[in-house]
Amino acid sequence: GRRSAQMRTSLLLLLSLTPSSGALGARAFVSCPAAAPARTTLLQRSARRCVARACAGSTGSDPAKITRDTAKGINSEMVAIAAPALIGLGIEPVASLVDTAFVGRCCGAVELSGVGIGISIFNLVAKAFNFLSPATTSLVAAASSDTDPGTFNEPMIRATSASLSVAAAVGVAVTAVLTLGSGAILTRLLRMSPTDPLRASARAYLAFRALAAPAVLAMLCMQGAFRGARDTKTPLAALTVTTLANVALDAVCIPKRFLGWGAAGAAAATTVAQYAGTGVLLLSLLRRCSSARSIEASSLSPFGLLFSLPAPRRADCAKLLSAGSVLTLRTLAVVSAFSFSSIAASRLGAAEGAAHQVCLQIWLASSLLADAVAIAAQALLASYTAAGEMEAAKVVVRQTLSAGTTVGVATAAVLLPFGPAIVALFTSDPAVHALAASAWPVVALSQPLSTLAFAYDGLLFGTNDFRFCALLMIFSAVPAMATVWALAPHAGLQGIWAGLAMLMGLRATFAAARVSSGTGPWRALK
Repeated sequence: GRRSAQMRTSLLLLLSLTPSSGALGARAFVSCPAAAPARTTLLQRSARRCVARACAGSTGSDPAKITRDTAKGINSEMVAIAAPALIGLGIEPVASLVDTAFVGRCCGAVELSGVGIGISIFNLVAKAFNFLSPATTSLVAAASSDTDPGTFNEPMIRATSASLSVAAAVGVAVTAVLTLGSGAILTRLLRMSPTDPLRASARAYLAFRALAAPAVLAMLCMQGAFRGARDTKTPLAALTVTTLANVALDAVCIPKRFLGWGAAGAAAATTVAQYAGTGVLLLSLLRRCSSARSIEASSLSPFGLLFSLPAPRRADCAKLLSAGSVLTLRTLAVVSAFSFSSIAASRLGAAEGAAHQVCLQIWLASSLLADAVAIAAQALLASYTAAGEMEAAKVVVRQTLSAGTTVGVATAAVLLPFGPAIVALFTSDPAVHALAASAWPVVALSQPLSTLAFAYDGLLFGTNDFRFCALLMIFSAVPAMATVWALAPHAGLQGIWAGLAMLMGLRATFAAARVSSGTGPWRALK
């Protein structure tokens, strides 16, 4: 009858799709032995739900069994997205860690502290445009319903072209501001006198690092584009090239037995490496786009002809900037908090500034690993809520928070006992080592709060709750900076790290209250 016809139609539809394993465990195979499993598409999920309903209605399948299979399917999807992203996010902070280690062991506490100031200023300016990655992900993903993972159609290409155009314009402006205004920033904003030894190394670092701004922002855009196309492996390859090049160039540019450029060498090595990685990712993007593009050559601008991309549309650029306006406030708040902590530590002394820089880079490297969980959560939660699959979305929420907590506890368990040995890898100065060891318990024990905050970020992004993300970060950063300002003169690095722990704790607390409140986009997930 009708049910048998429905089952036959659904099975035929499944057999016509790309082979993969779905949330309900249905599988289809093709005769070509070289065919590789692909990420489950919305069309495949719909077909499998149709088969499941028909089978459940005809055989009386256990709904609890279907729910368990659905949870297993969600876990598999999270791993497929998060695993390459996890490796990439683990590689990305290595550049800063390598710079810190080389400068700390080859130059000394003064240059290391100056590099910390330079990194903080560059991050404060460049990462104000960090919205380019998640905003591009949203625009590209919204146009990817009819594509296979890793492929681009014309609307996706246009969104990517608009994002790269914005990145190029902003990157050139950032380079000009930091190159021409580095002296004024250090003198007028940070109140550093021309004779301050930290000023020389900070300015030398900024002079070279500023040149990397276009590459940094273009990399953010292209990472977002590939994530929107459900491909996290290609950005991983580009990040690997960047890191390997950075390590090799650091070994040549920083030590005195080679070029001996010190802080300037660290910045130059990172800049050249980032352009190399951006070039690799751009070539991969152009190969994907060239096979799908069906645009007349006359419609291309000089920028589009140069990069084999369509001319960016004003409407696409406006949409990107609109999505990023709220996220910019969020980024400025969190970067301001971290930069304020570095400046407060440097004002305590060169050794304190160097010790804080070592702790901060290790802390950020370990905390950012939880961002892989957030990337998977954002993609899956957005997909399931858009499809109206609220029960599956609730599973994503539970699995994300569980994974974030587990990663945080495991990281703290590793960092707490091995802290002194880890710090020794980054500095040979006994004073710096002693100061870092004094703050290390706070650094390690704050990890669960940090990873949980990142996990909540992925959930909030997945429901497009961007406005609350910005408010959350502002109301967390202001009390944290006030705590750093009040405690640093009396408690030193321990007081500074107490303020940073407060930042992450408030982020996790406010986000948890939002998710459980049942208001805004969370009403449907109550």
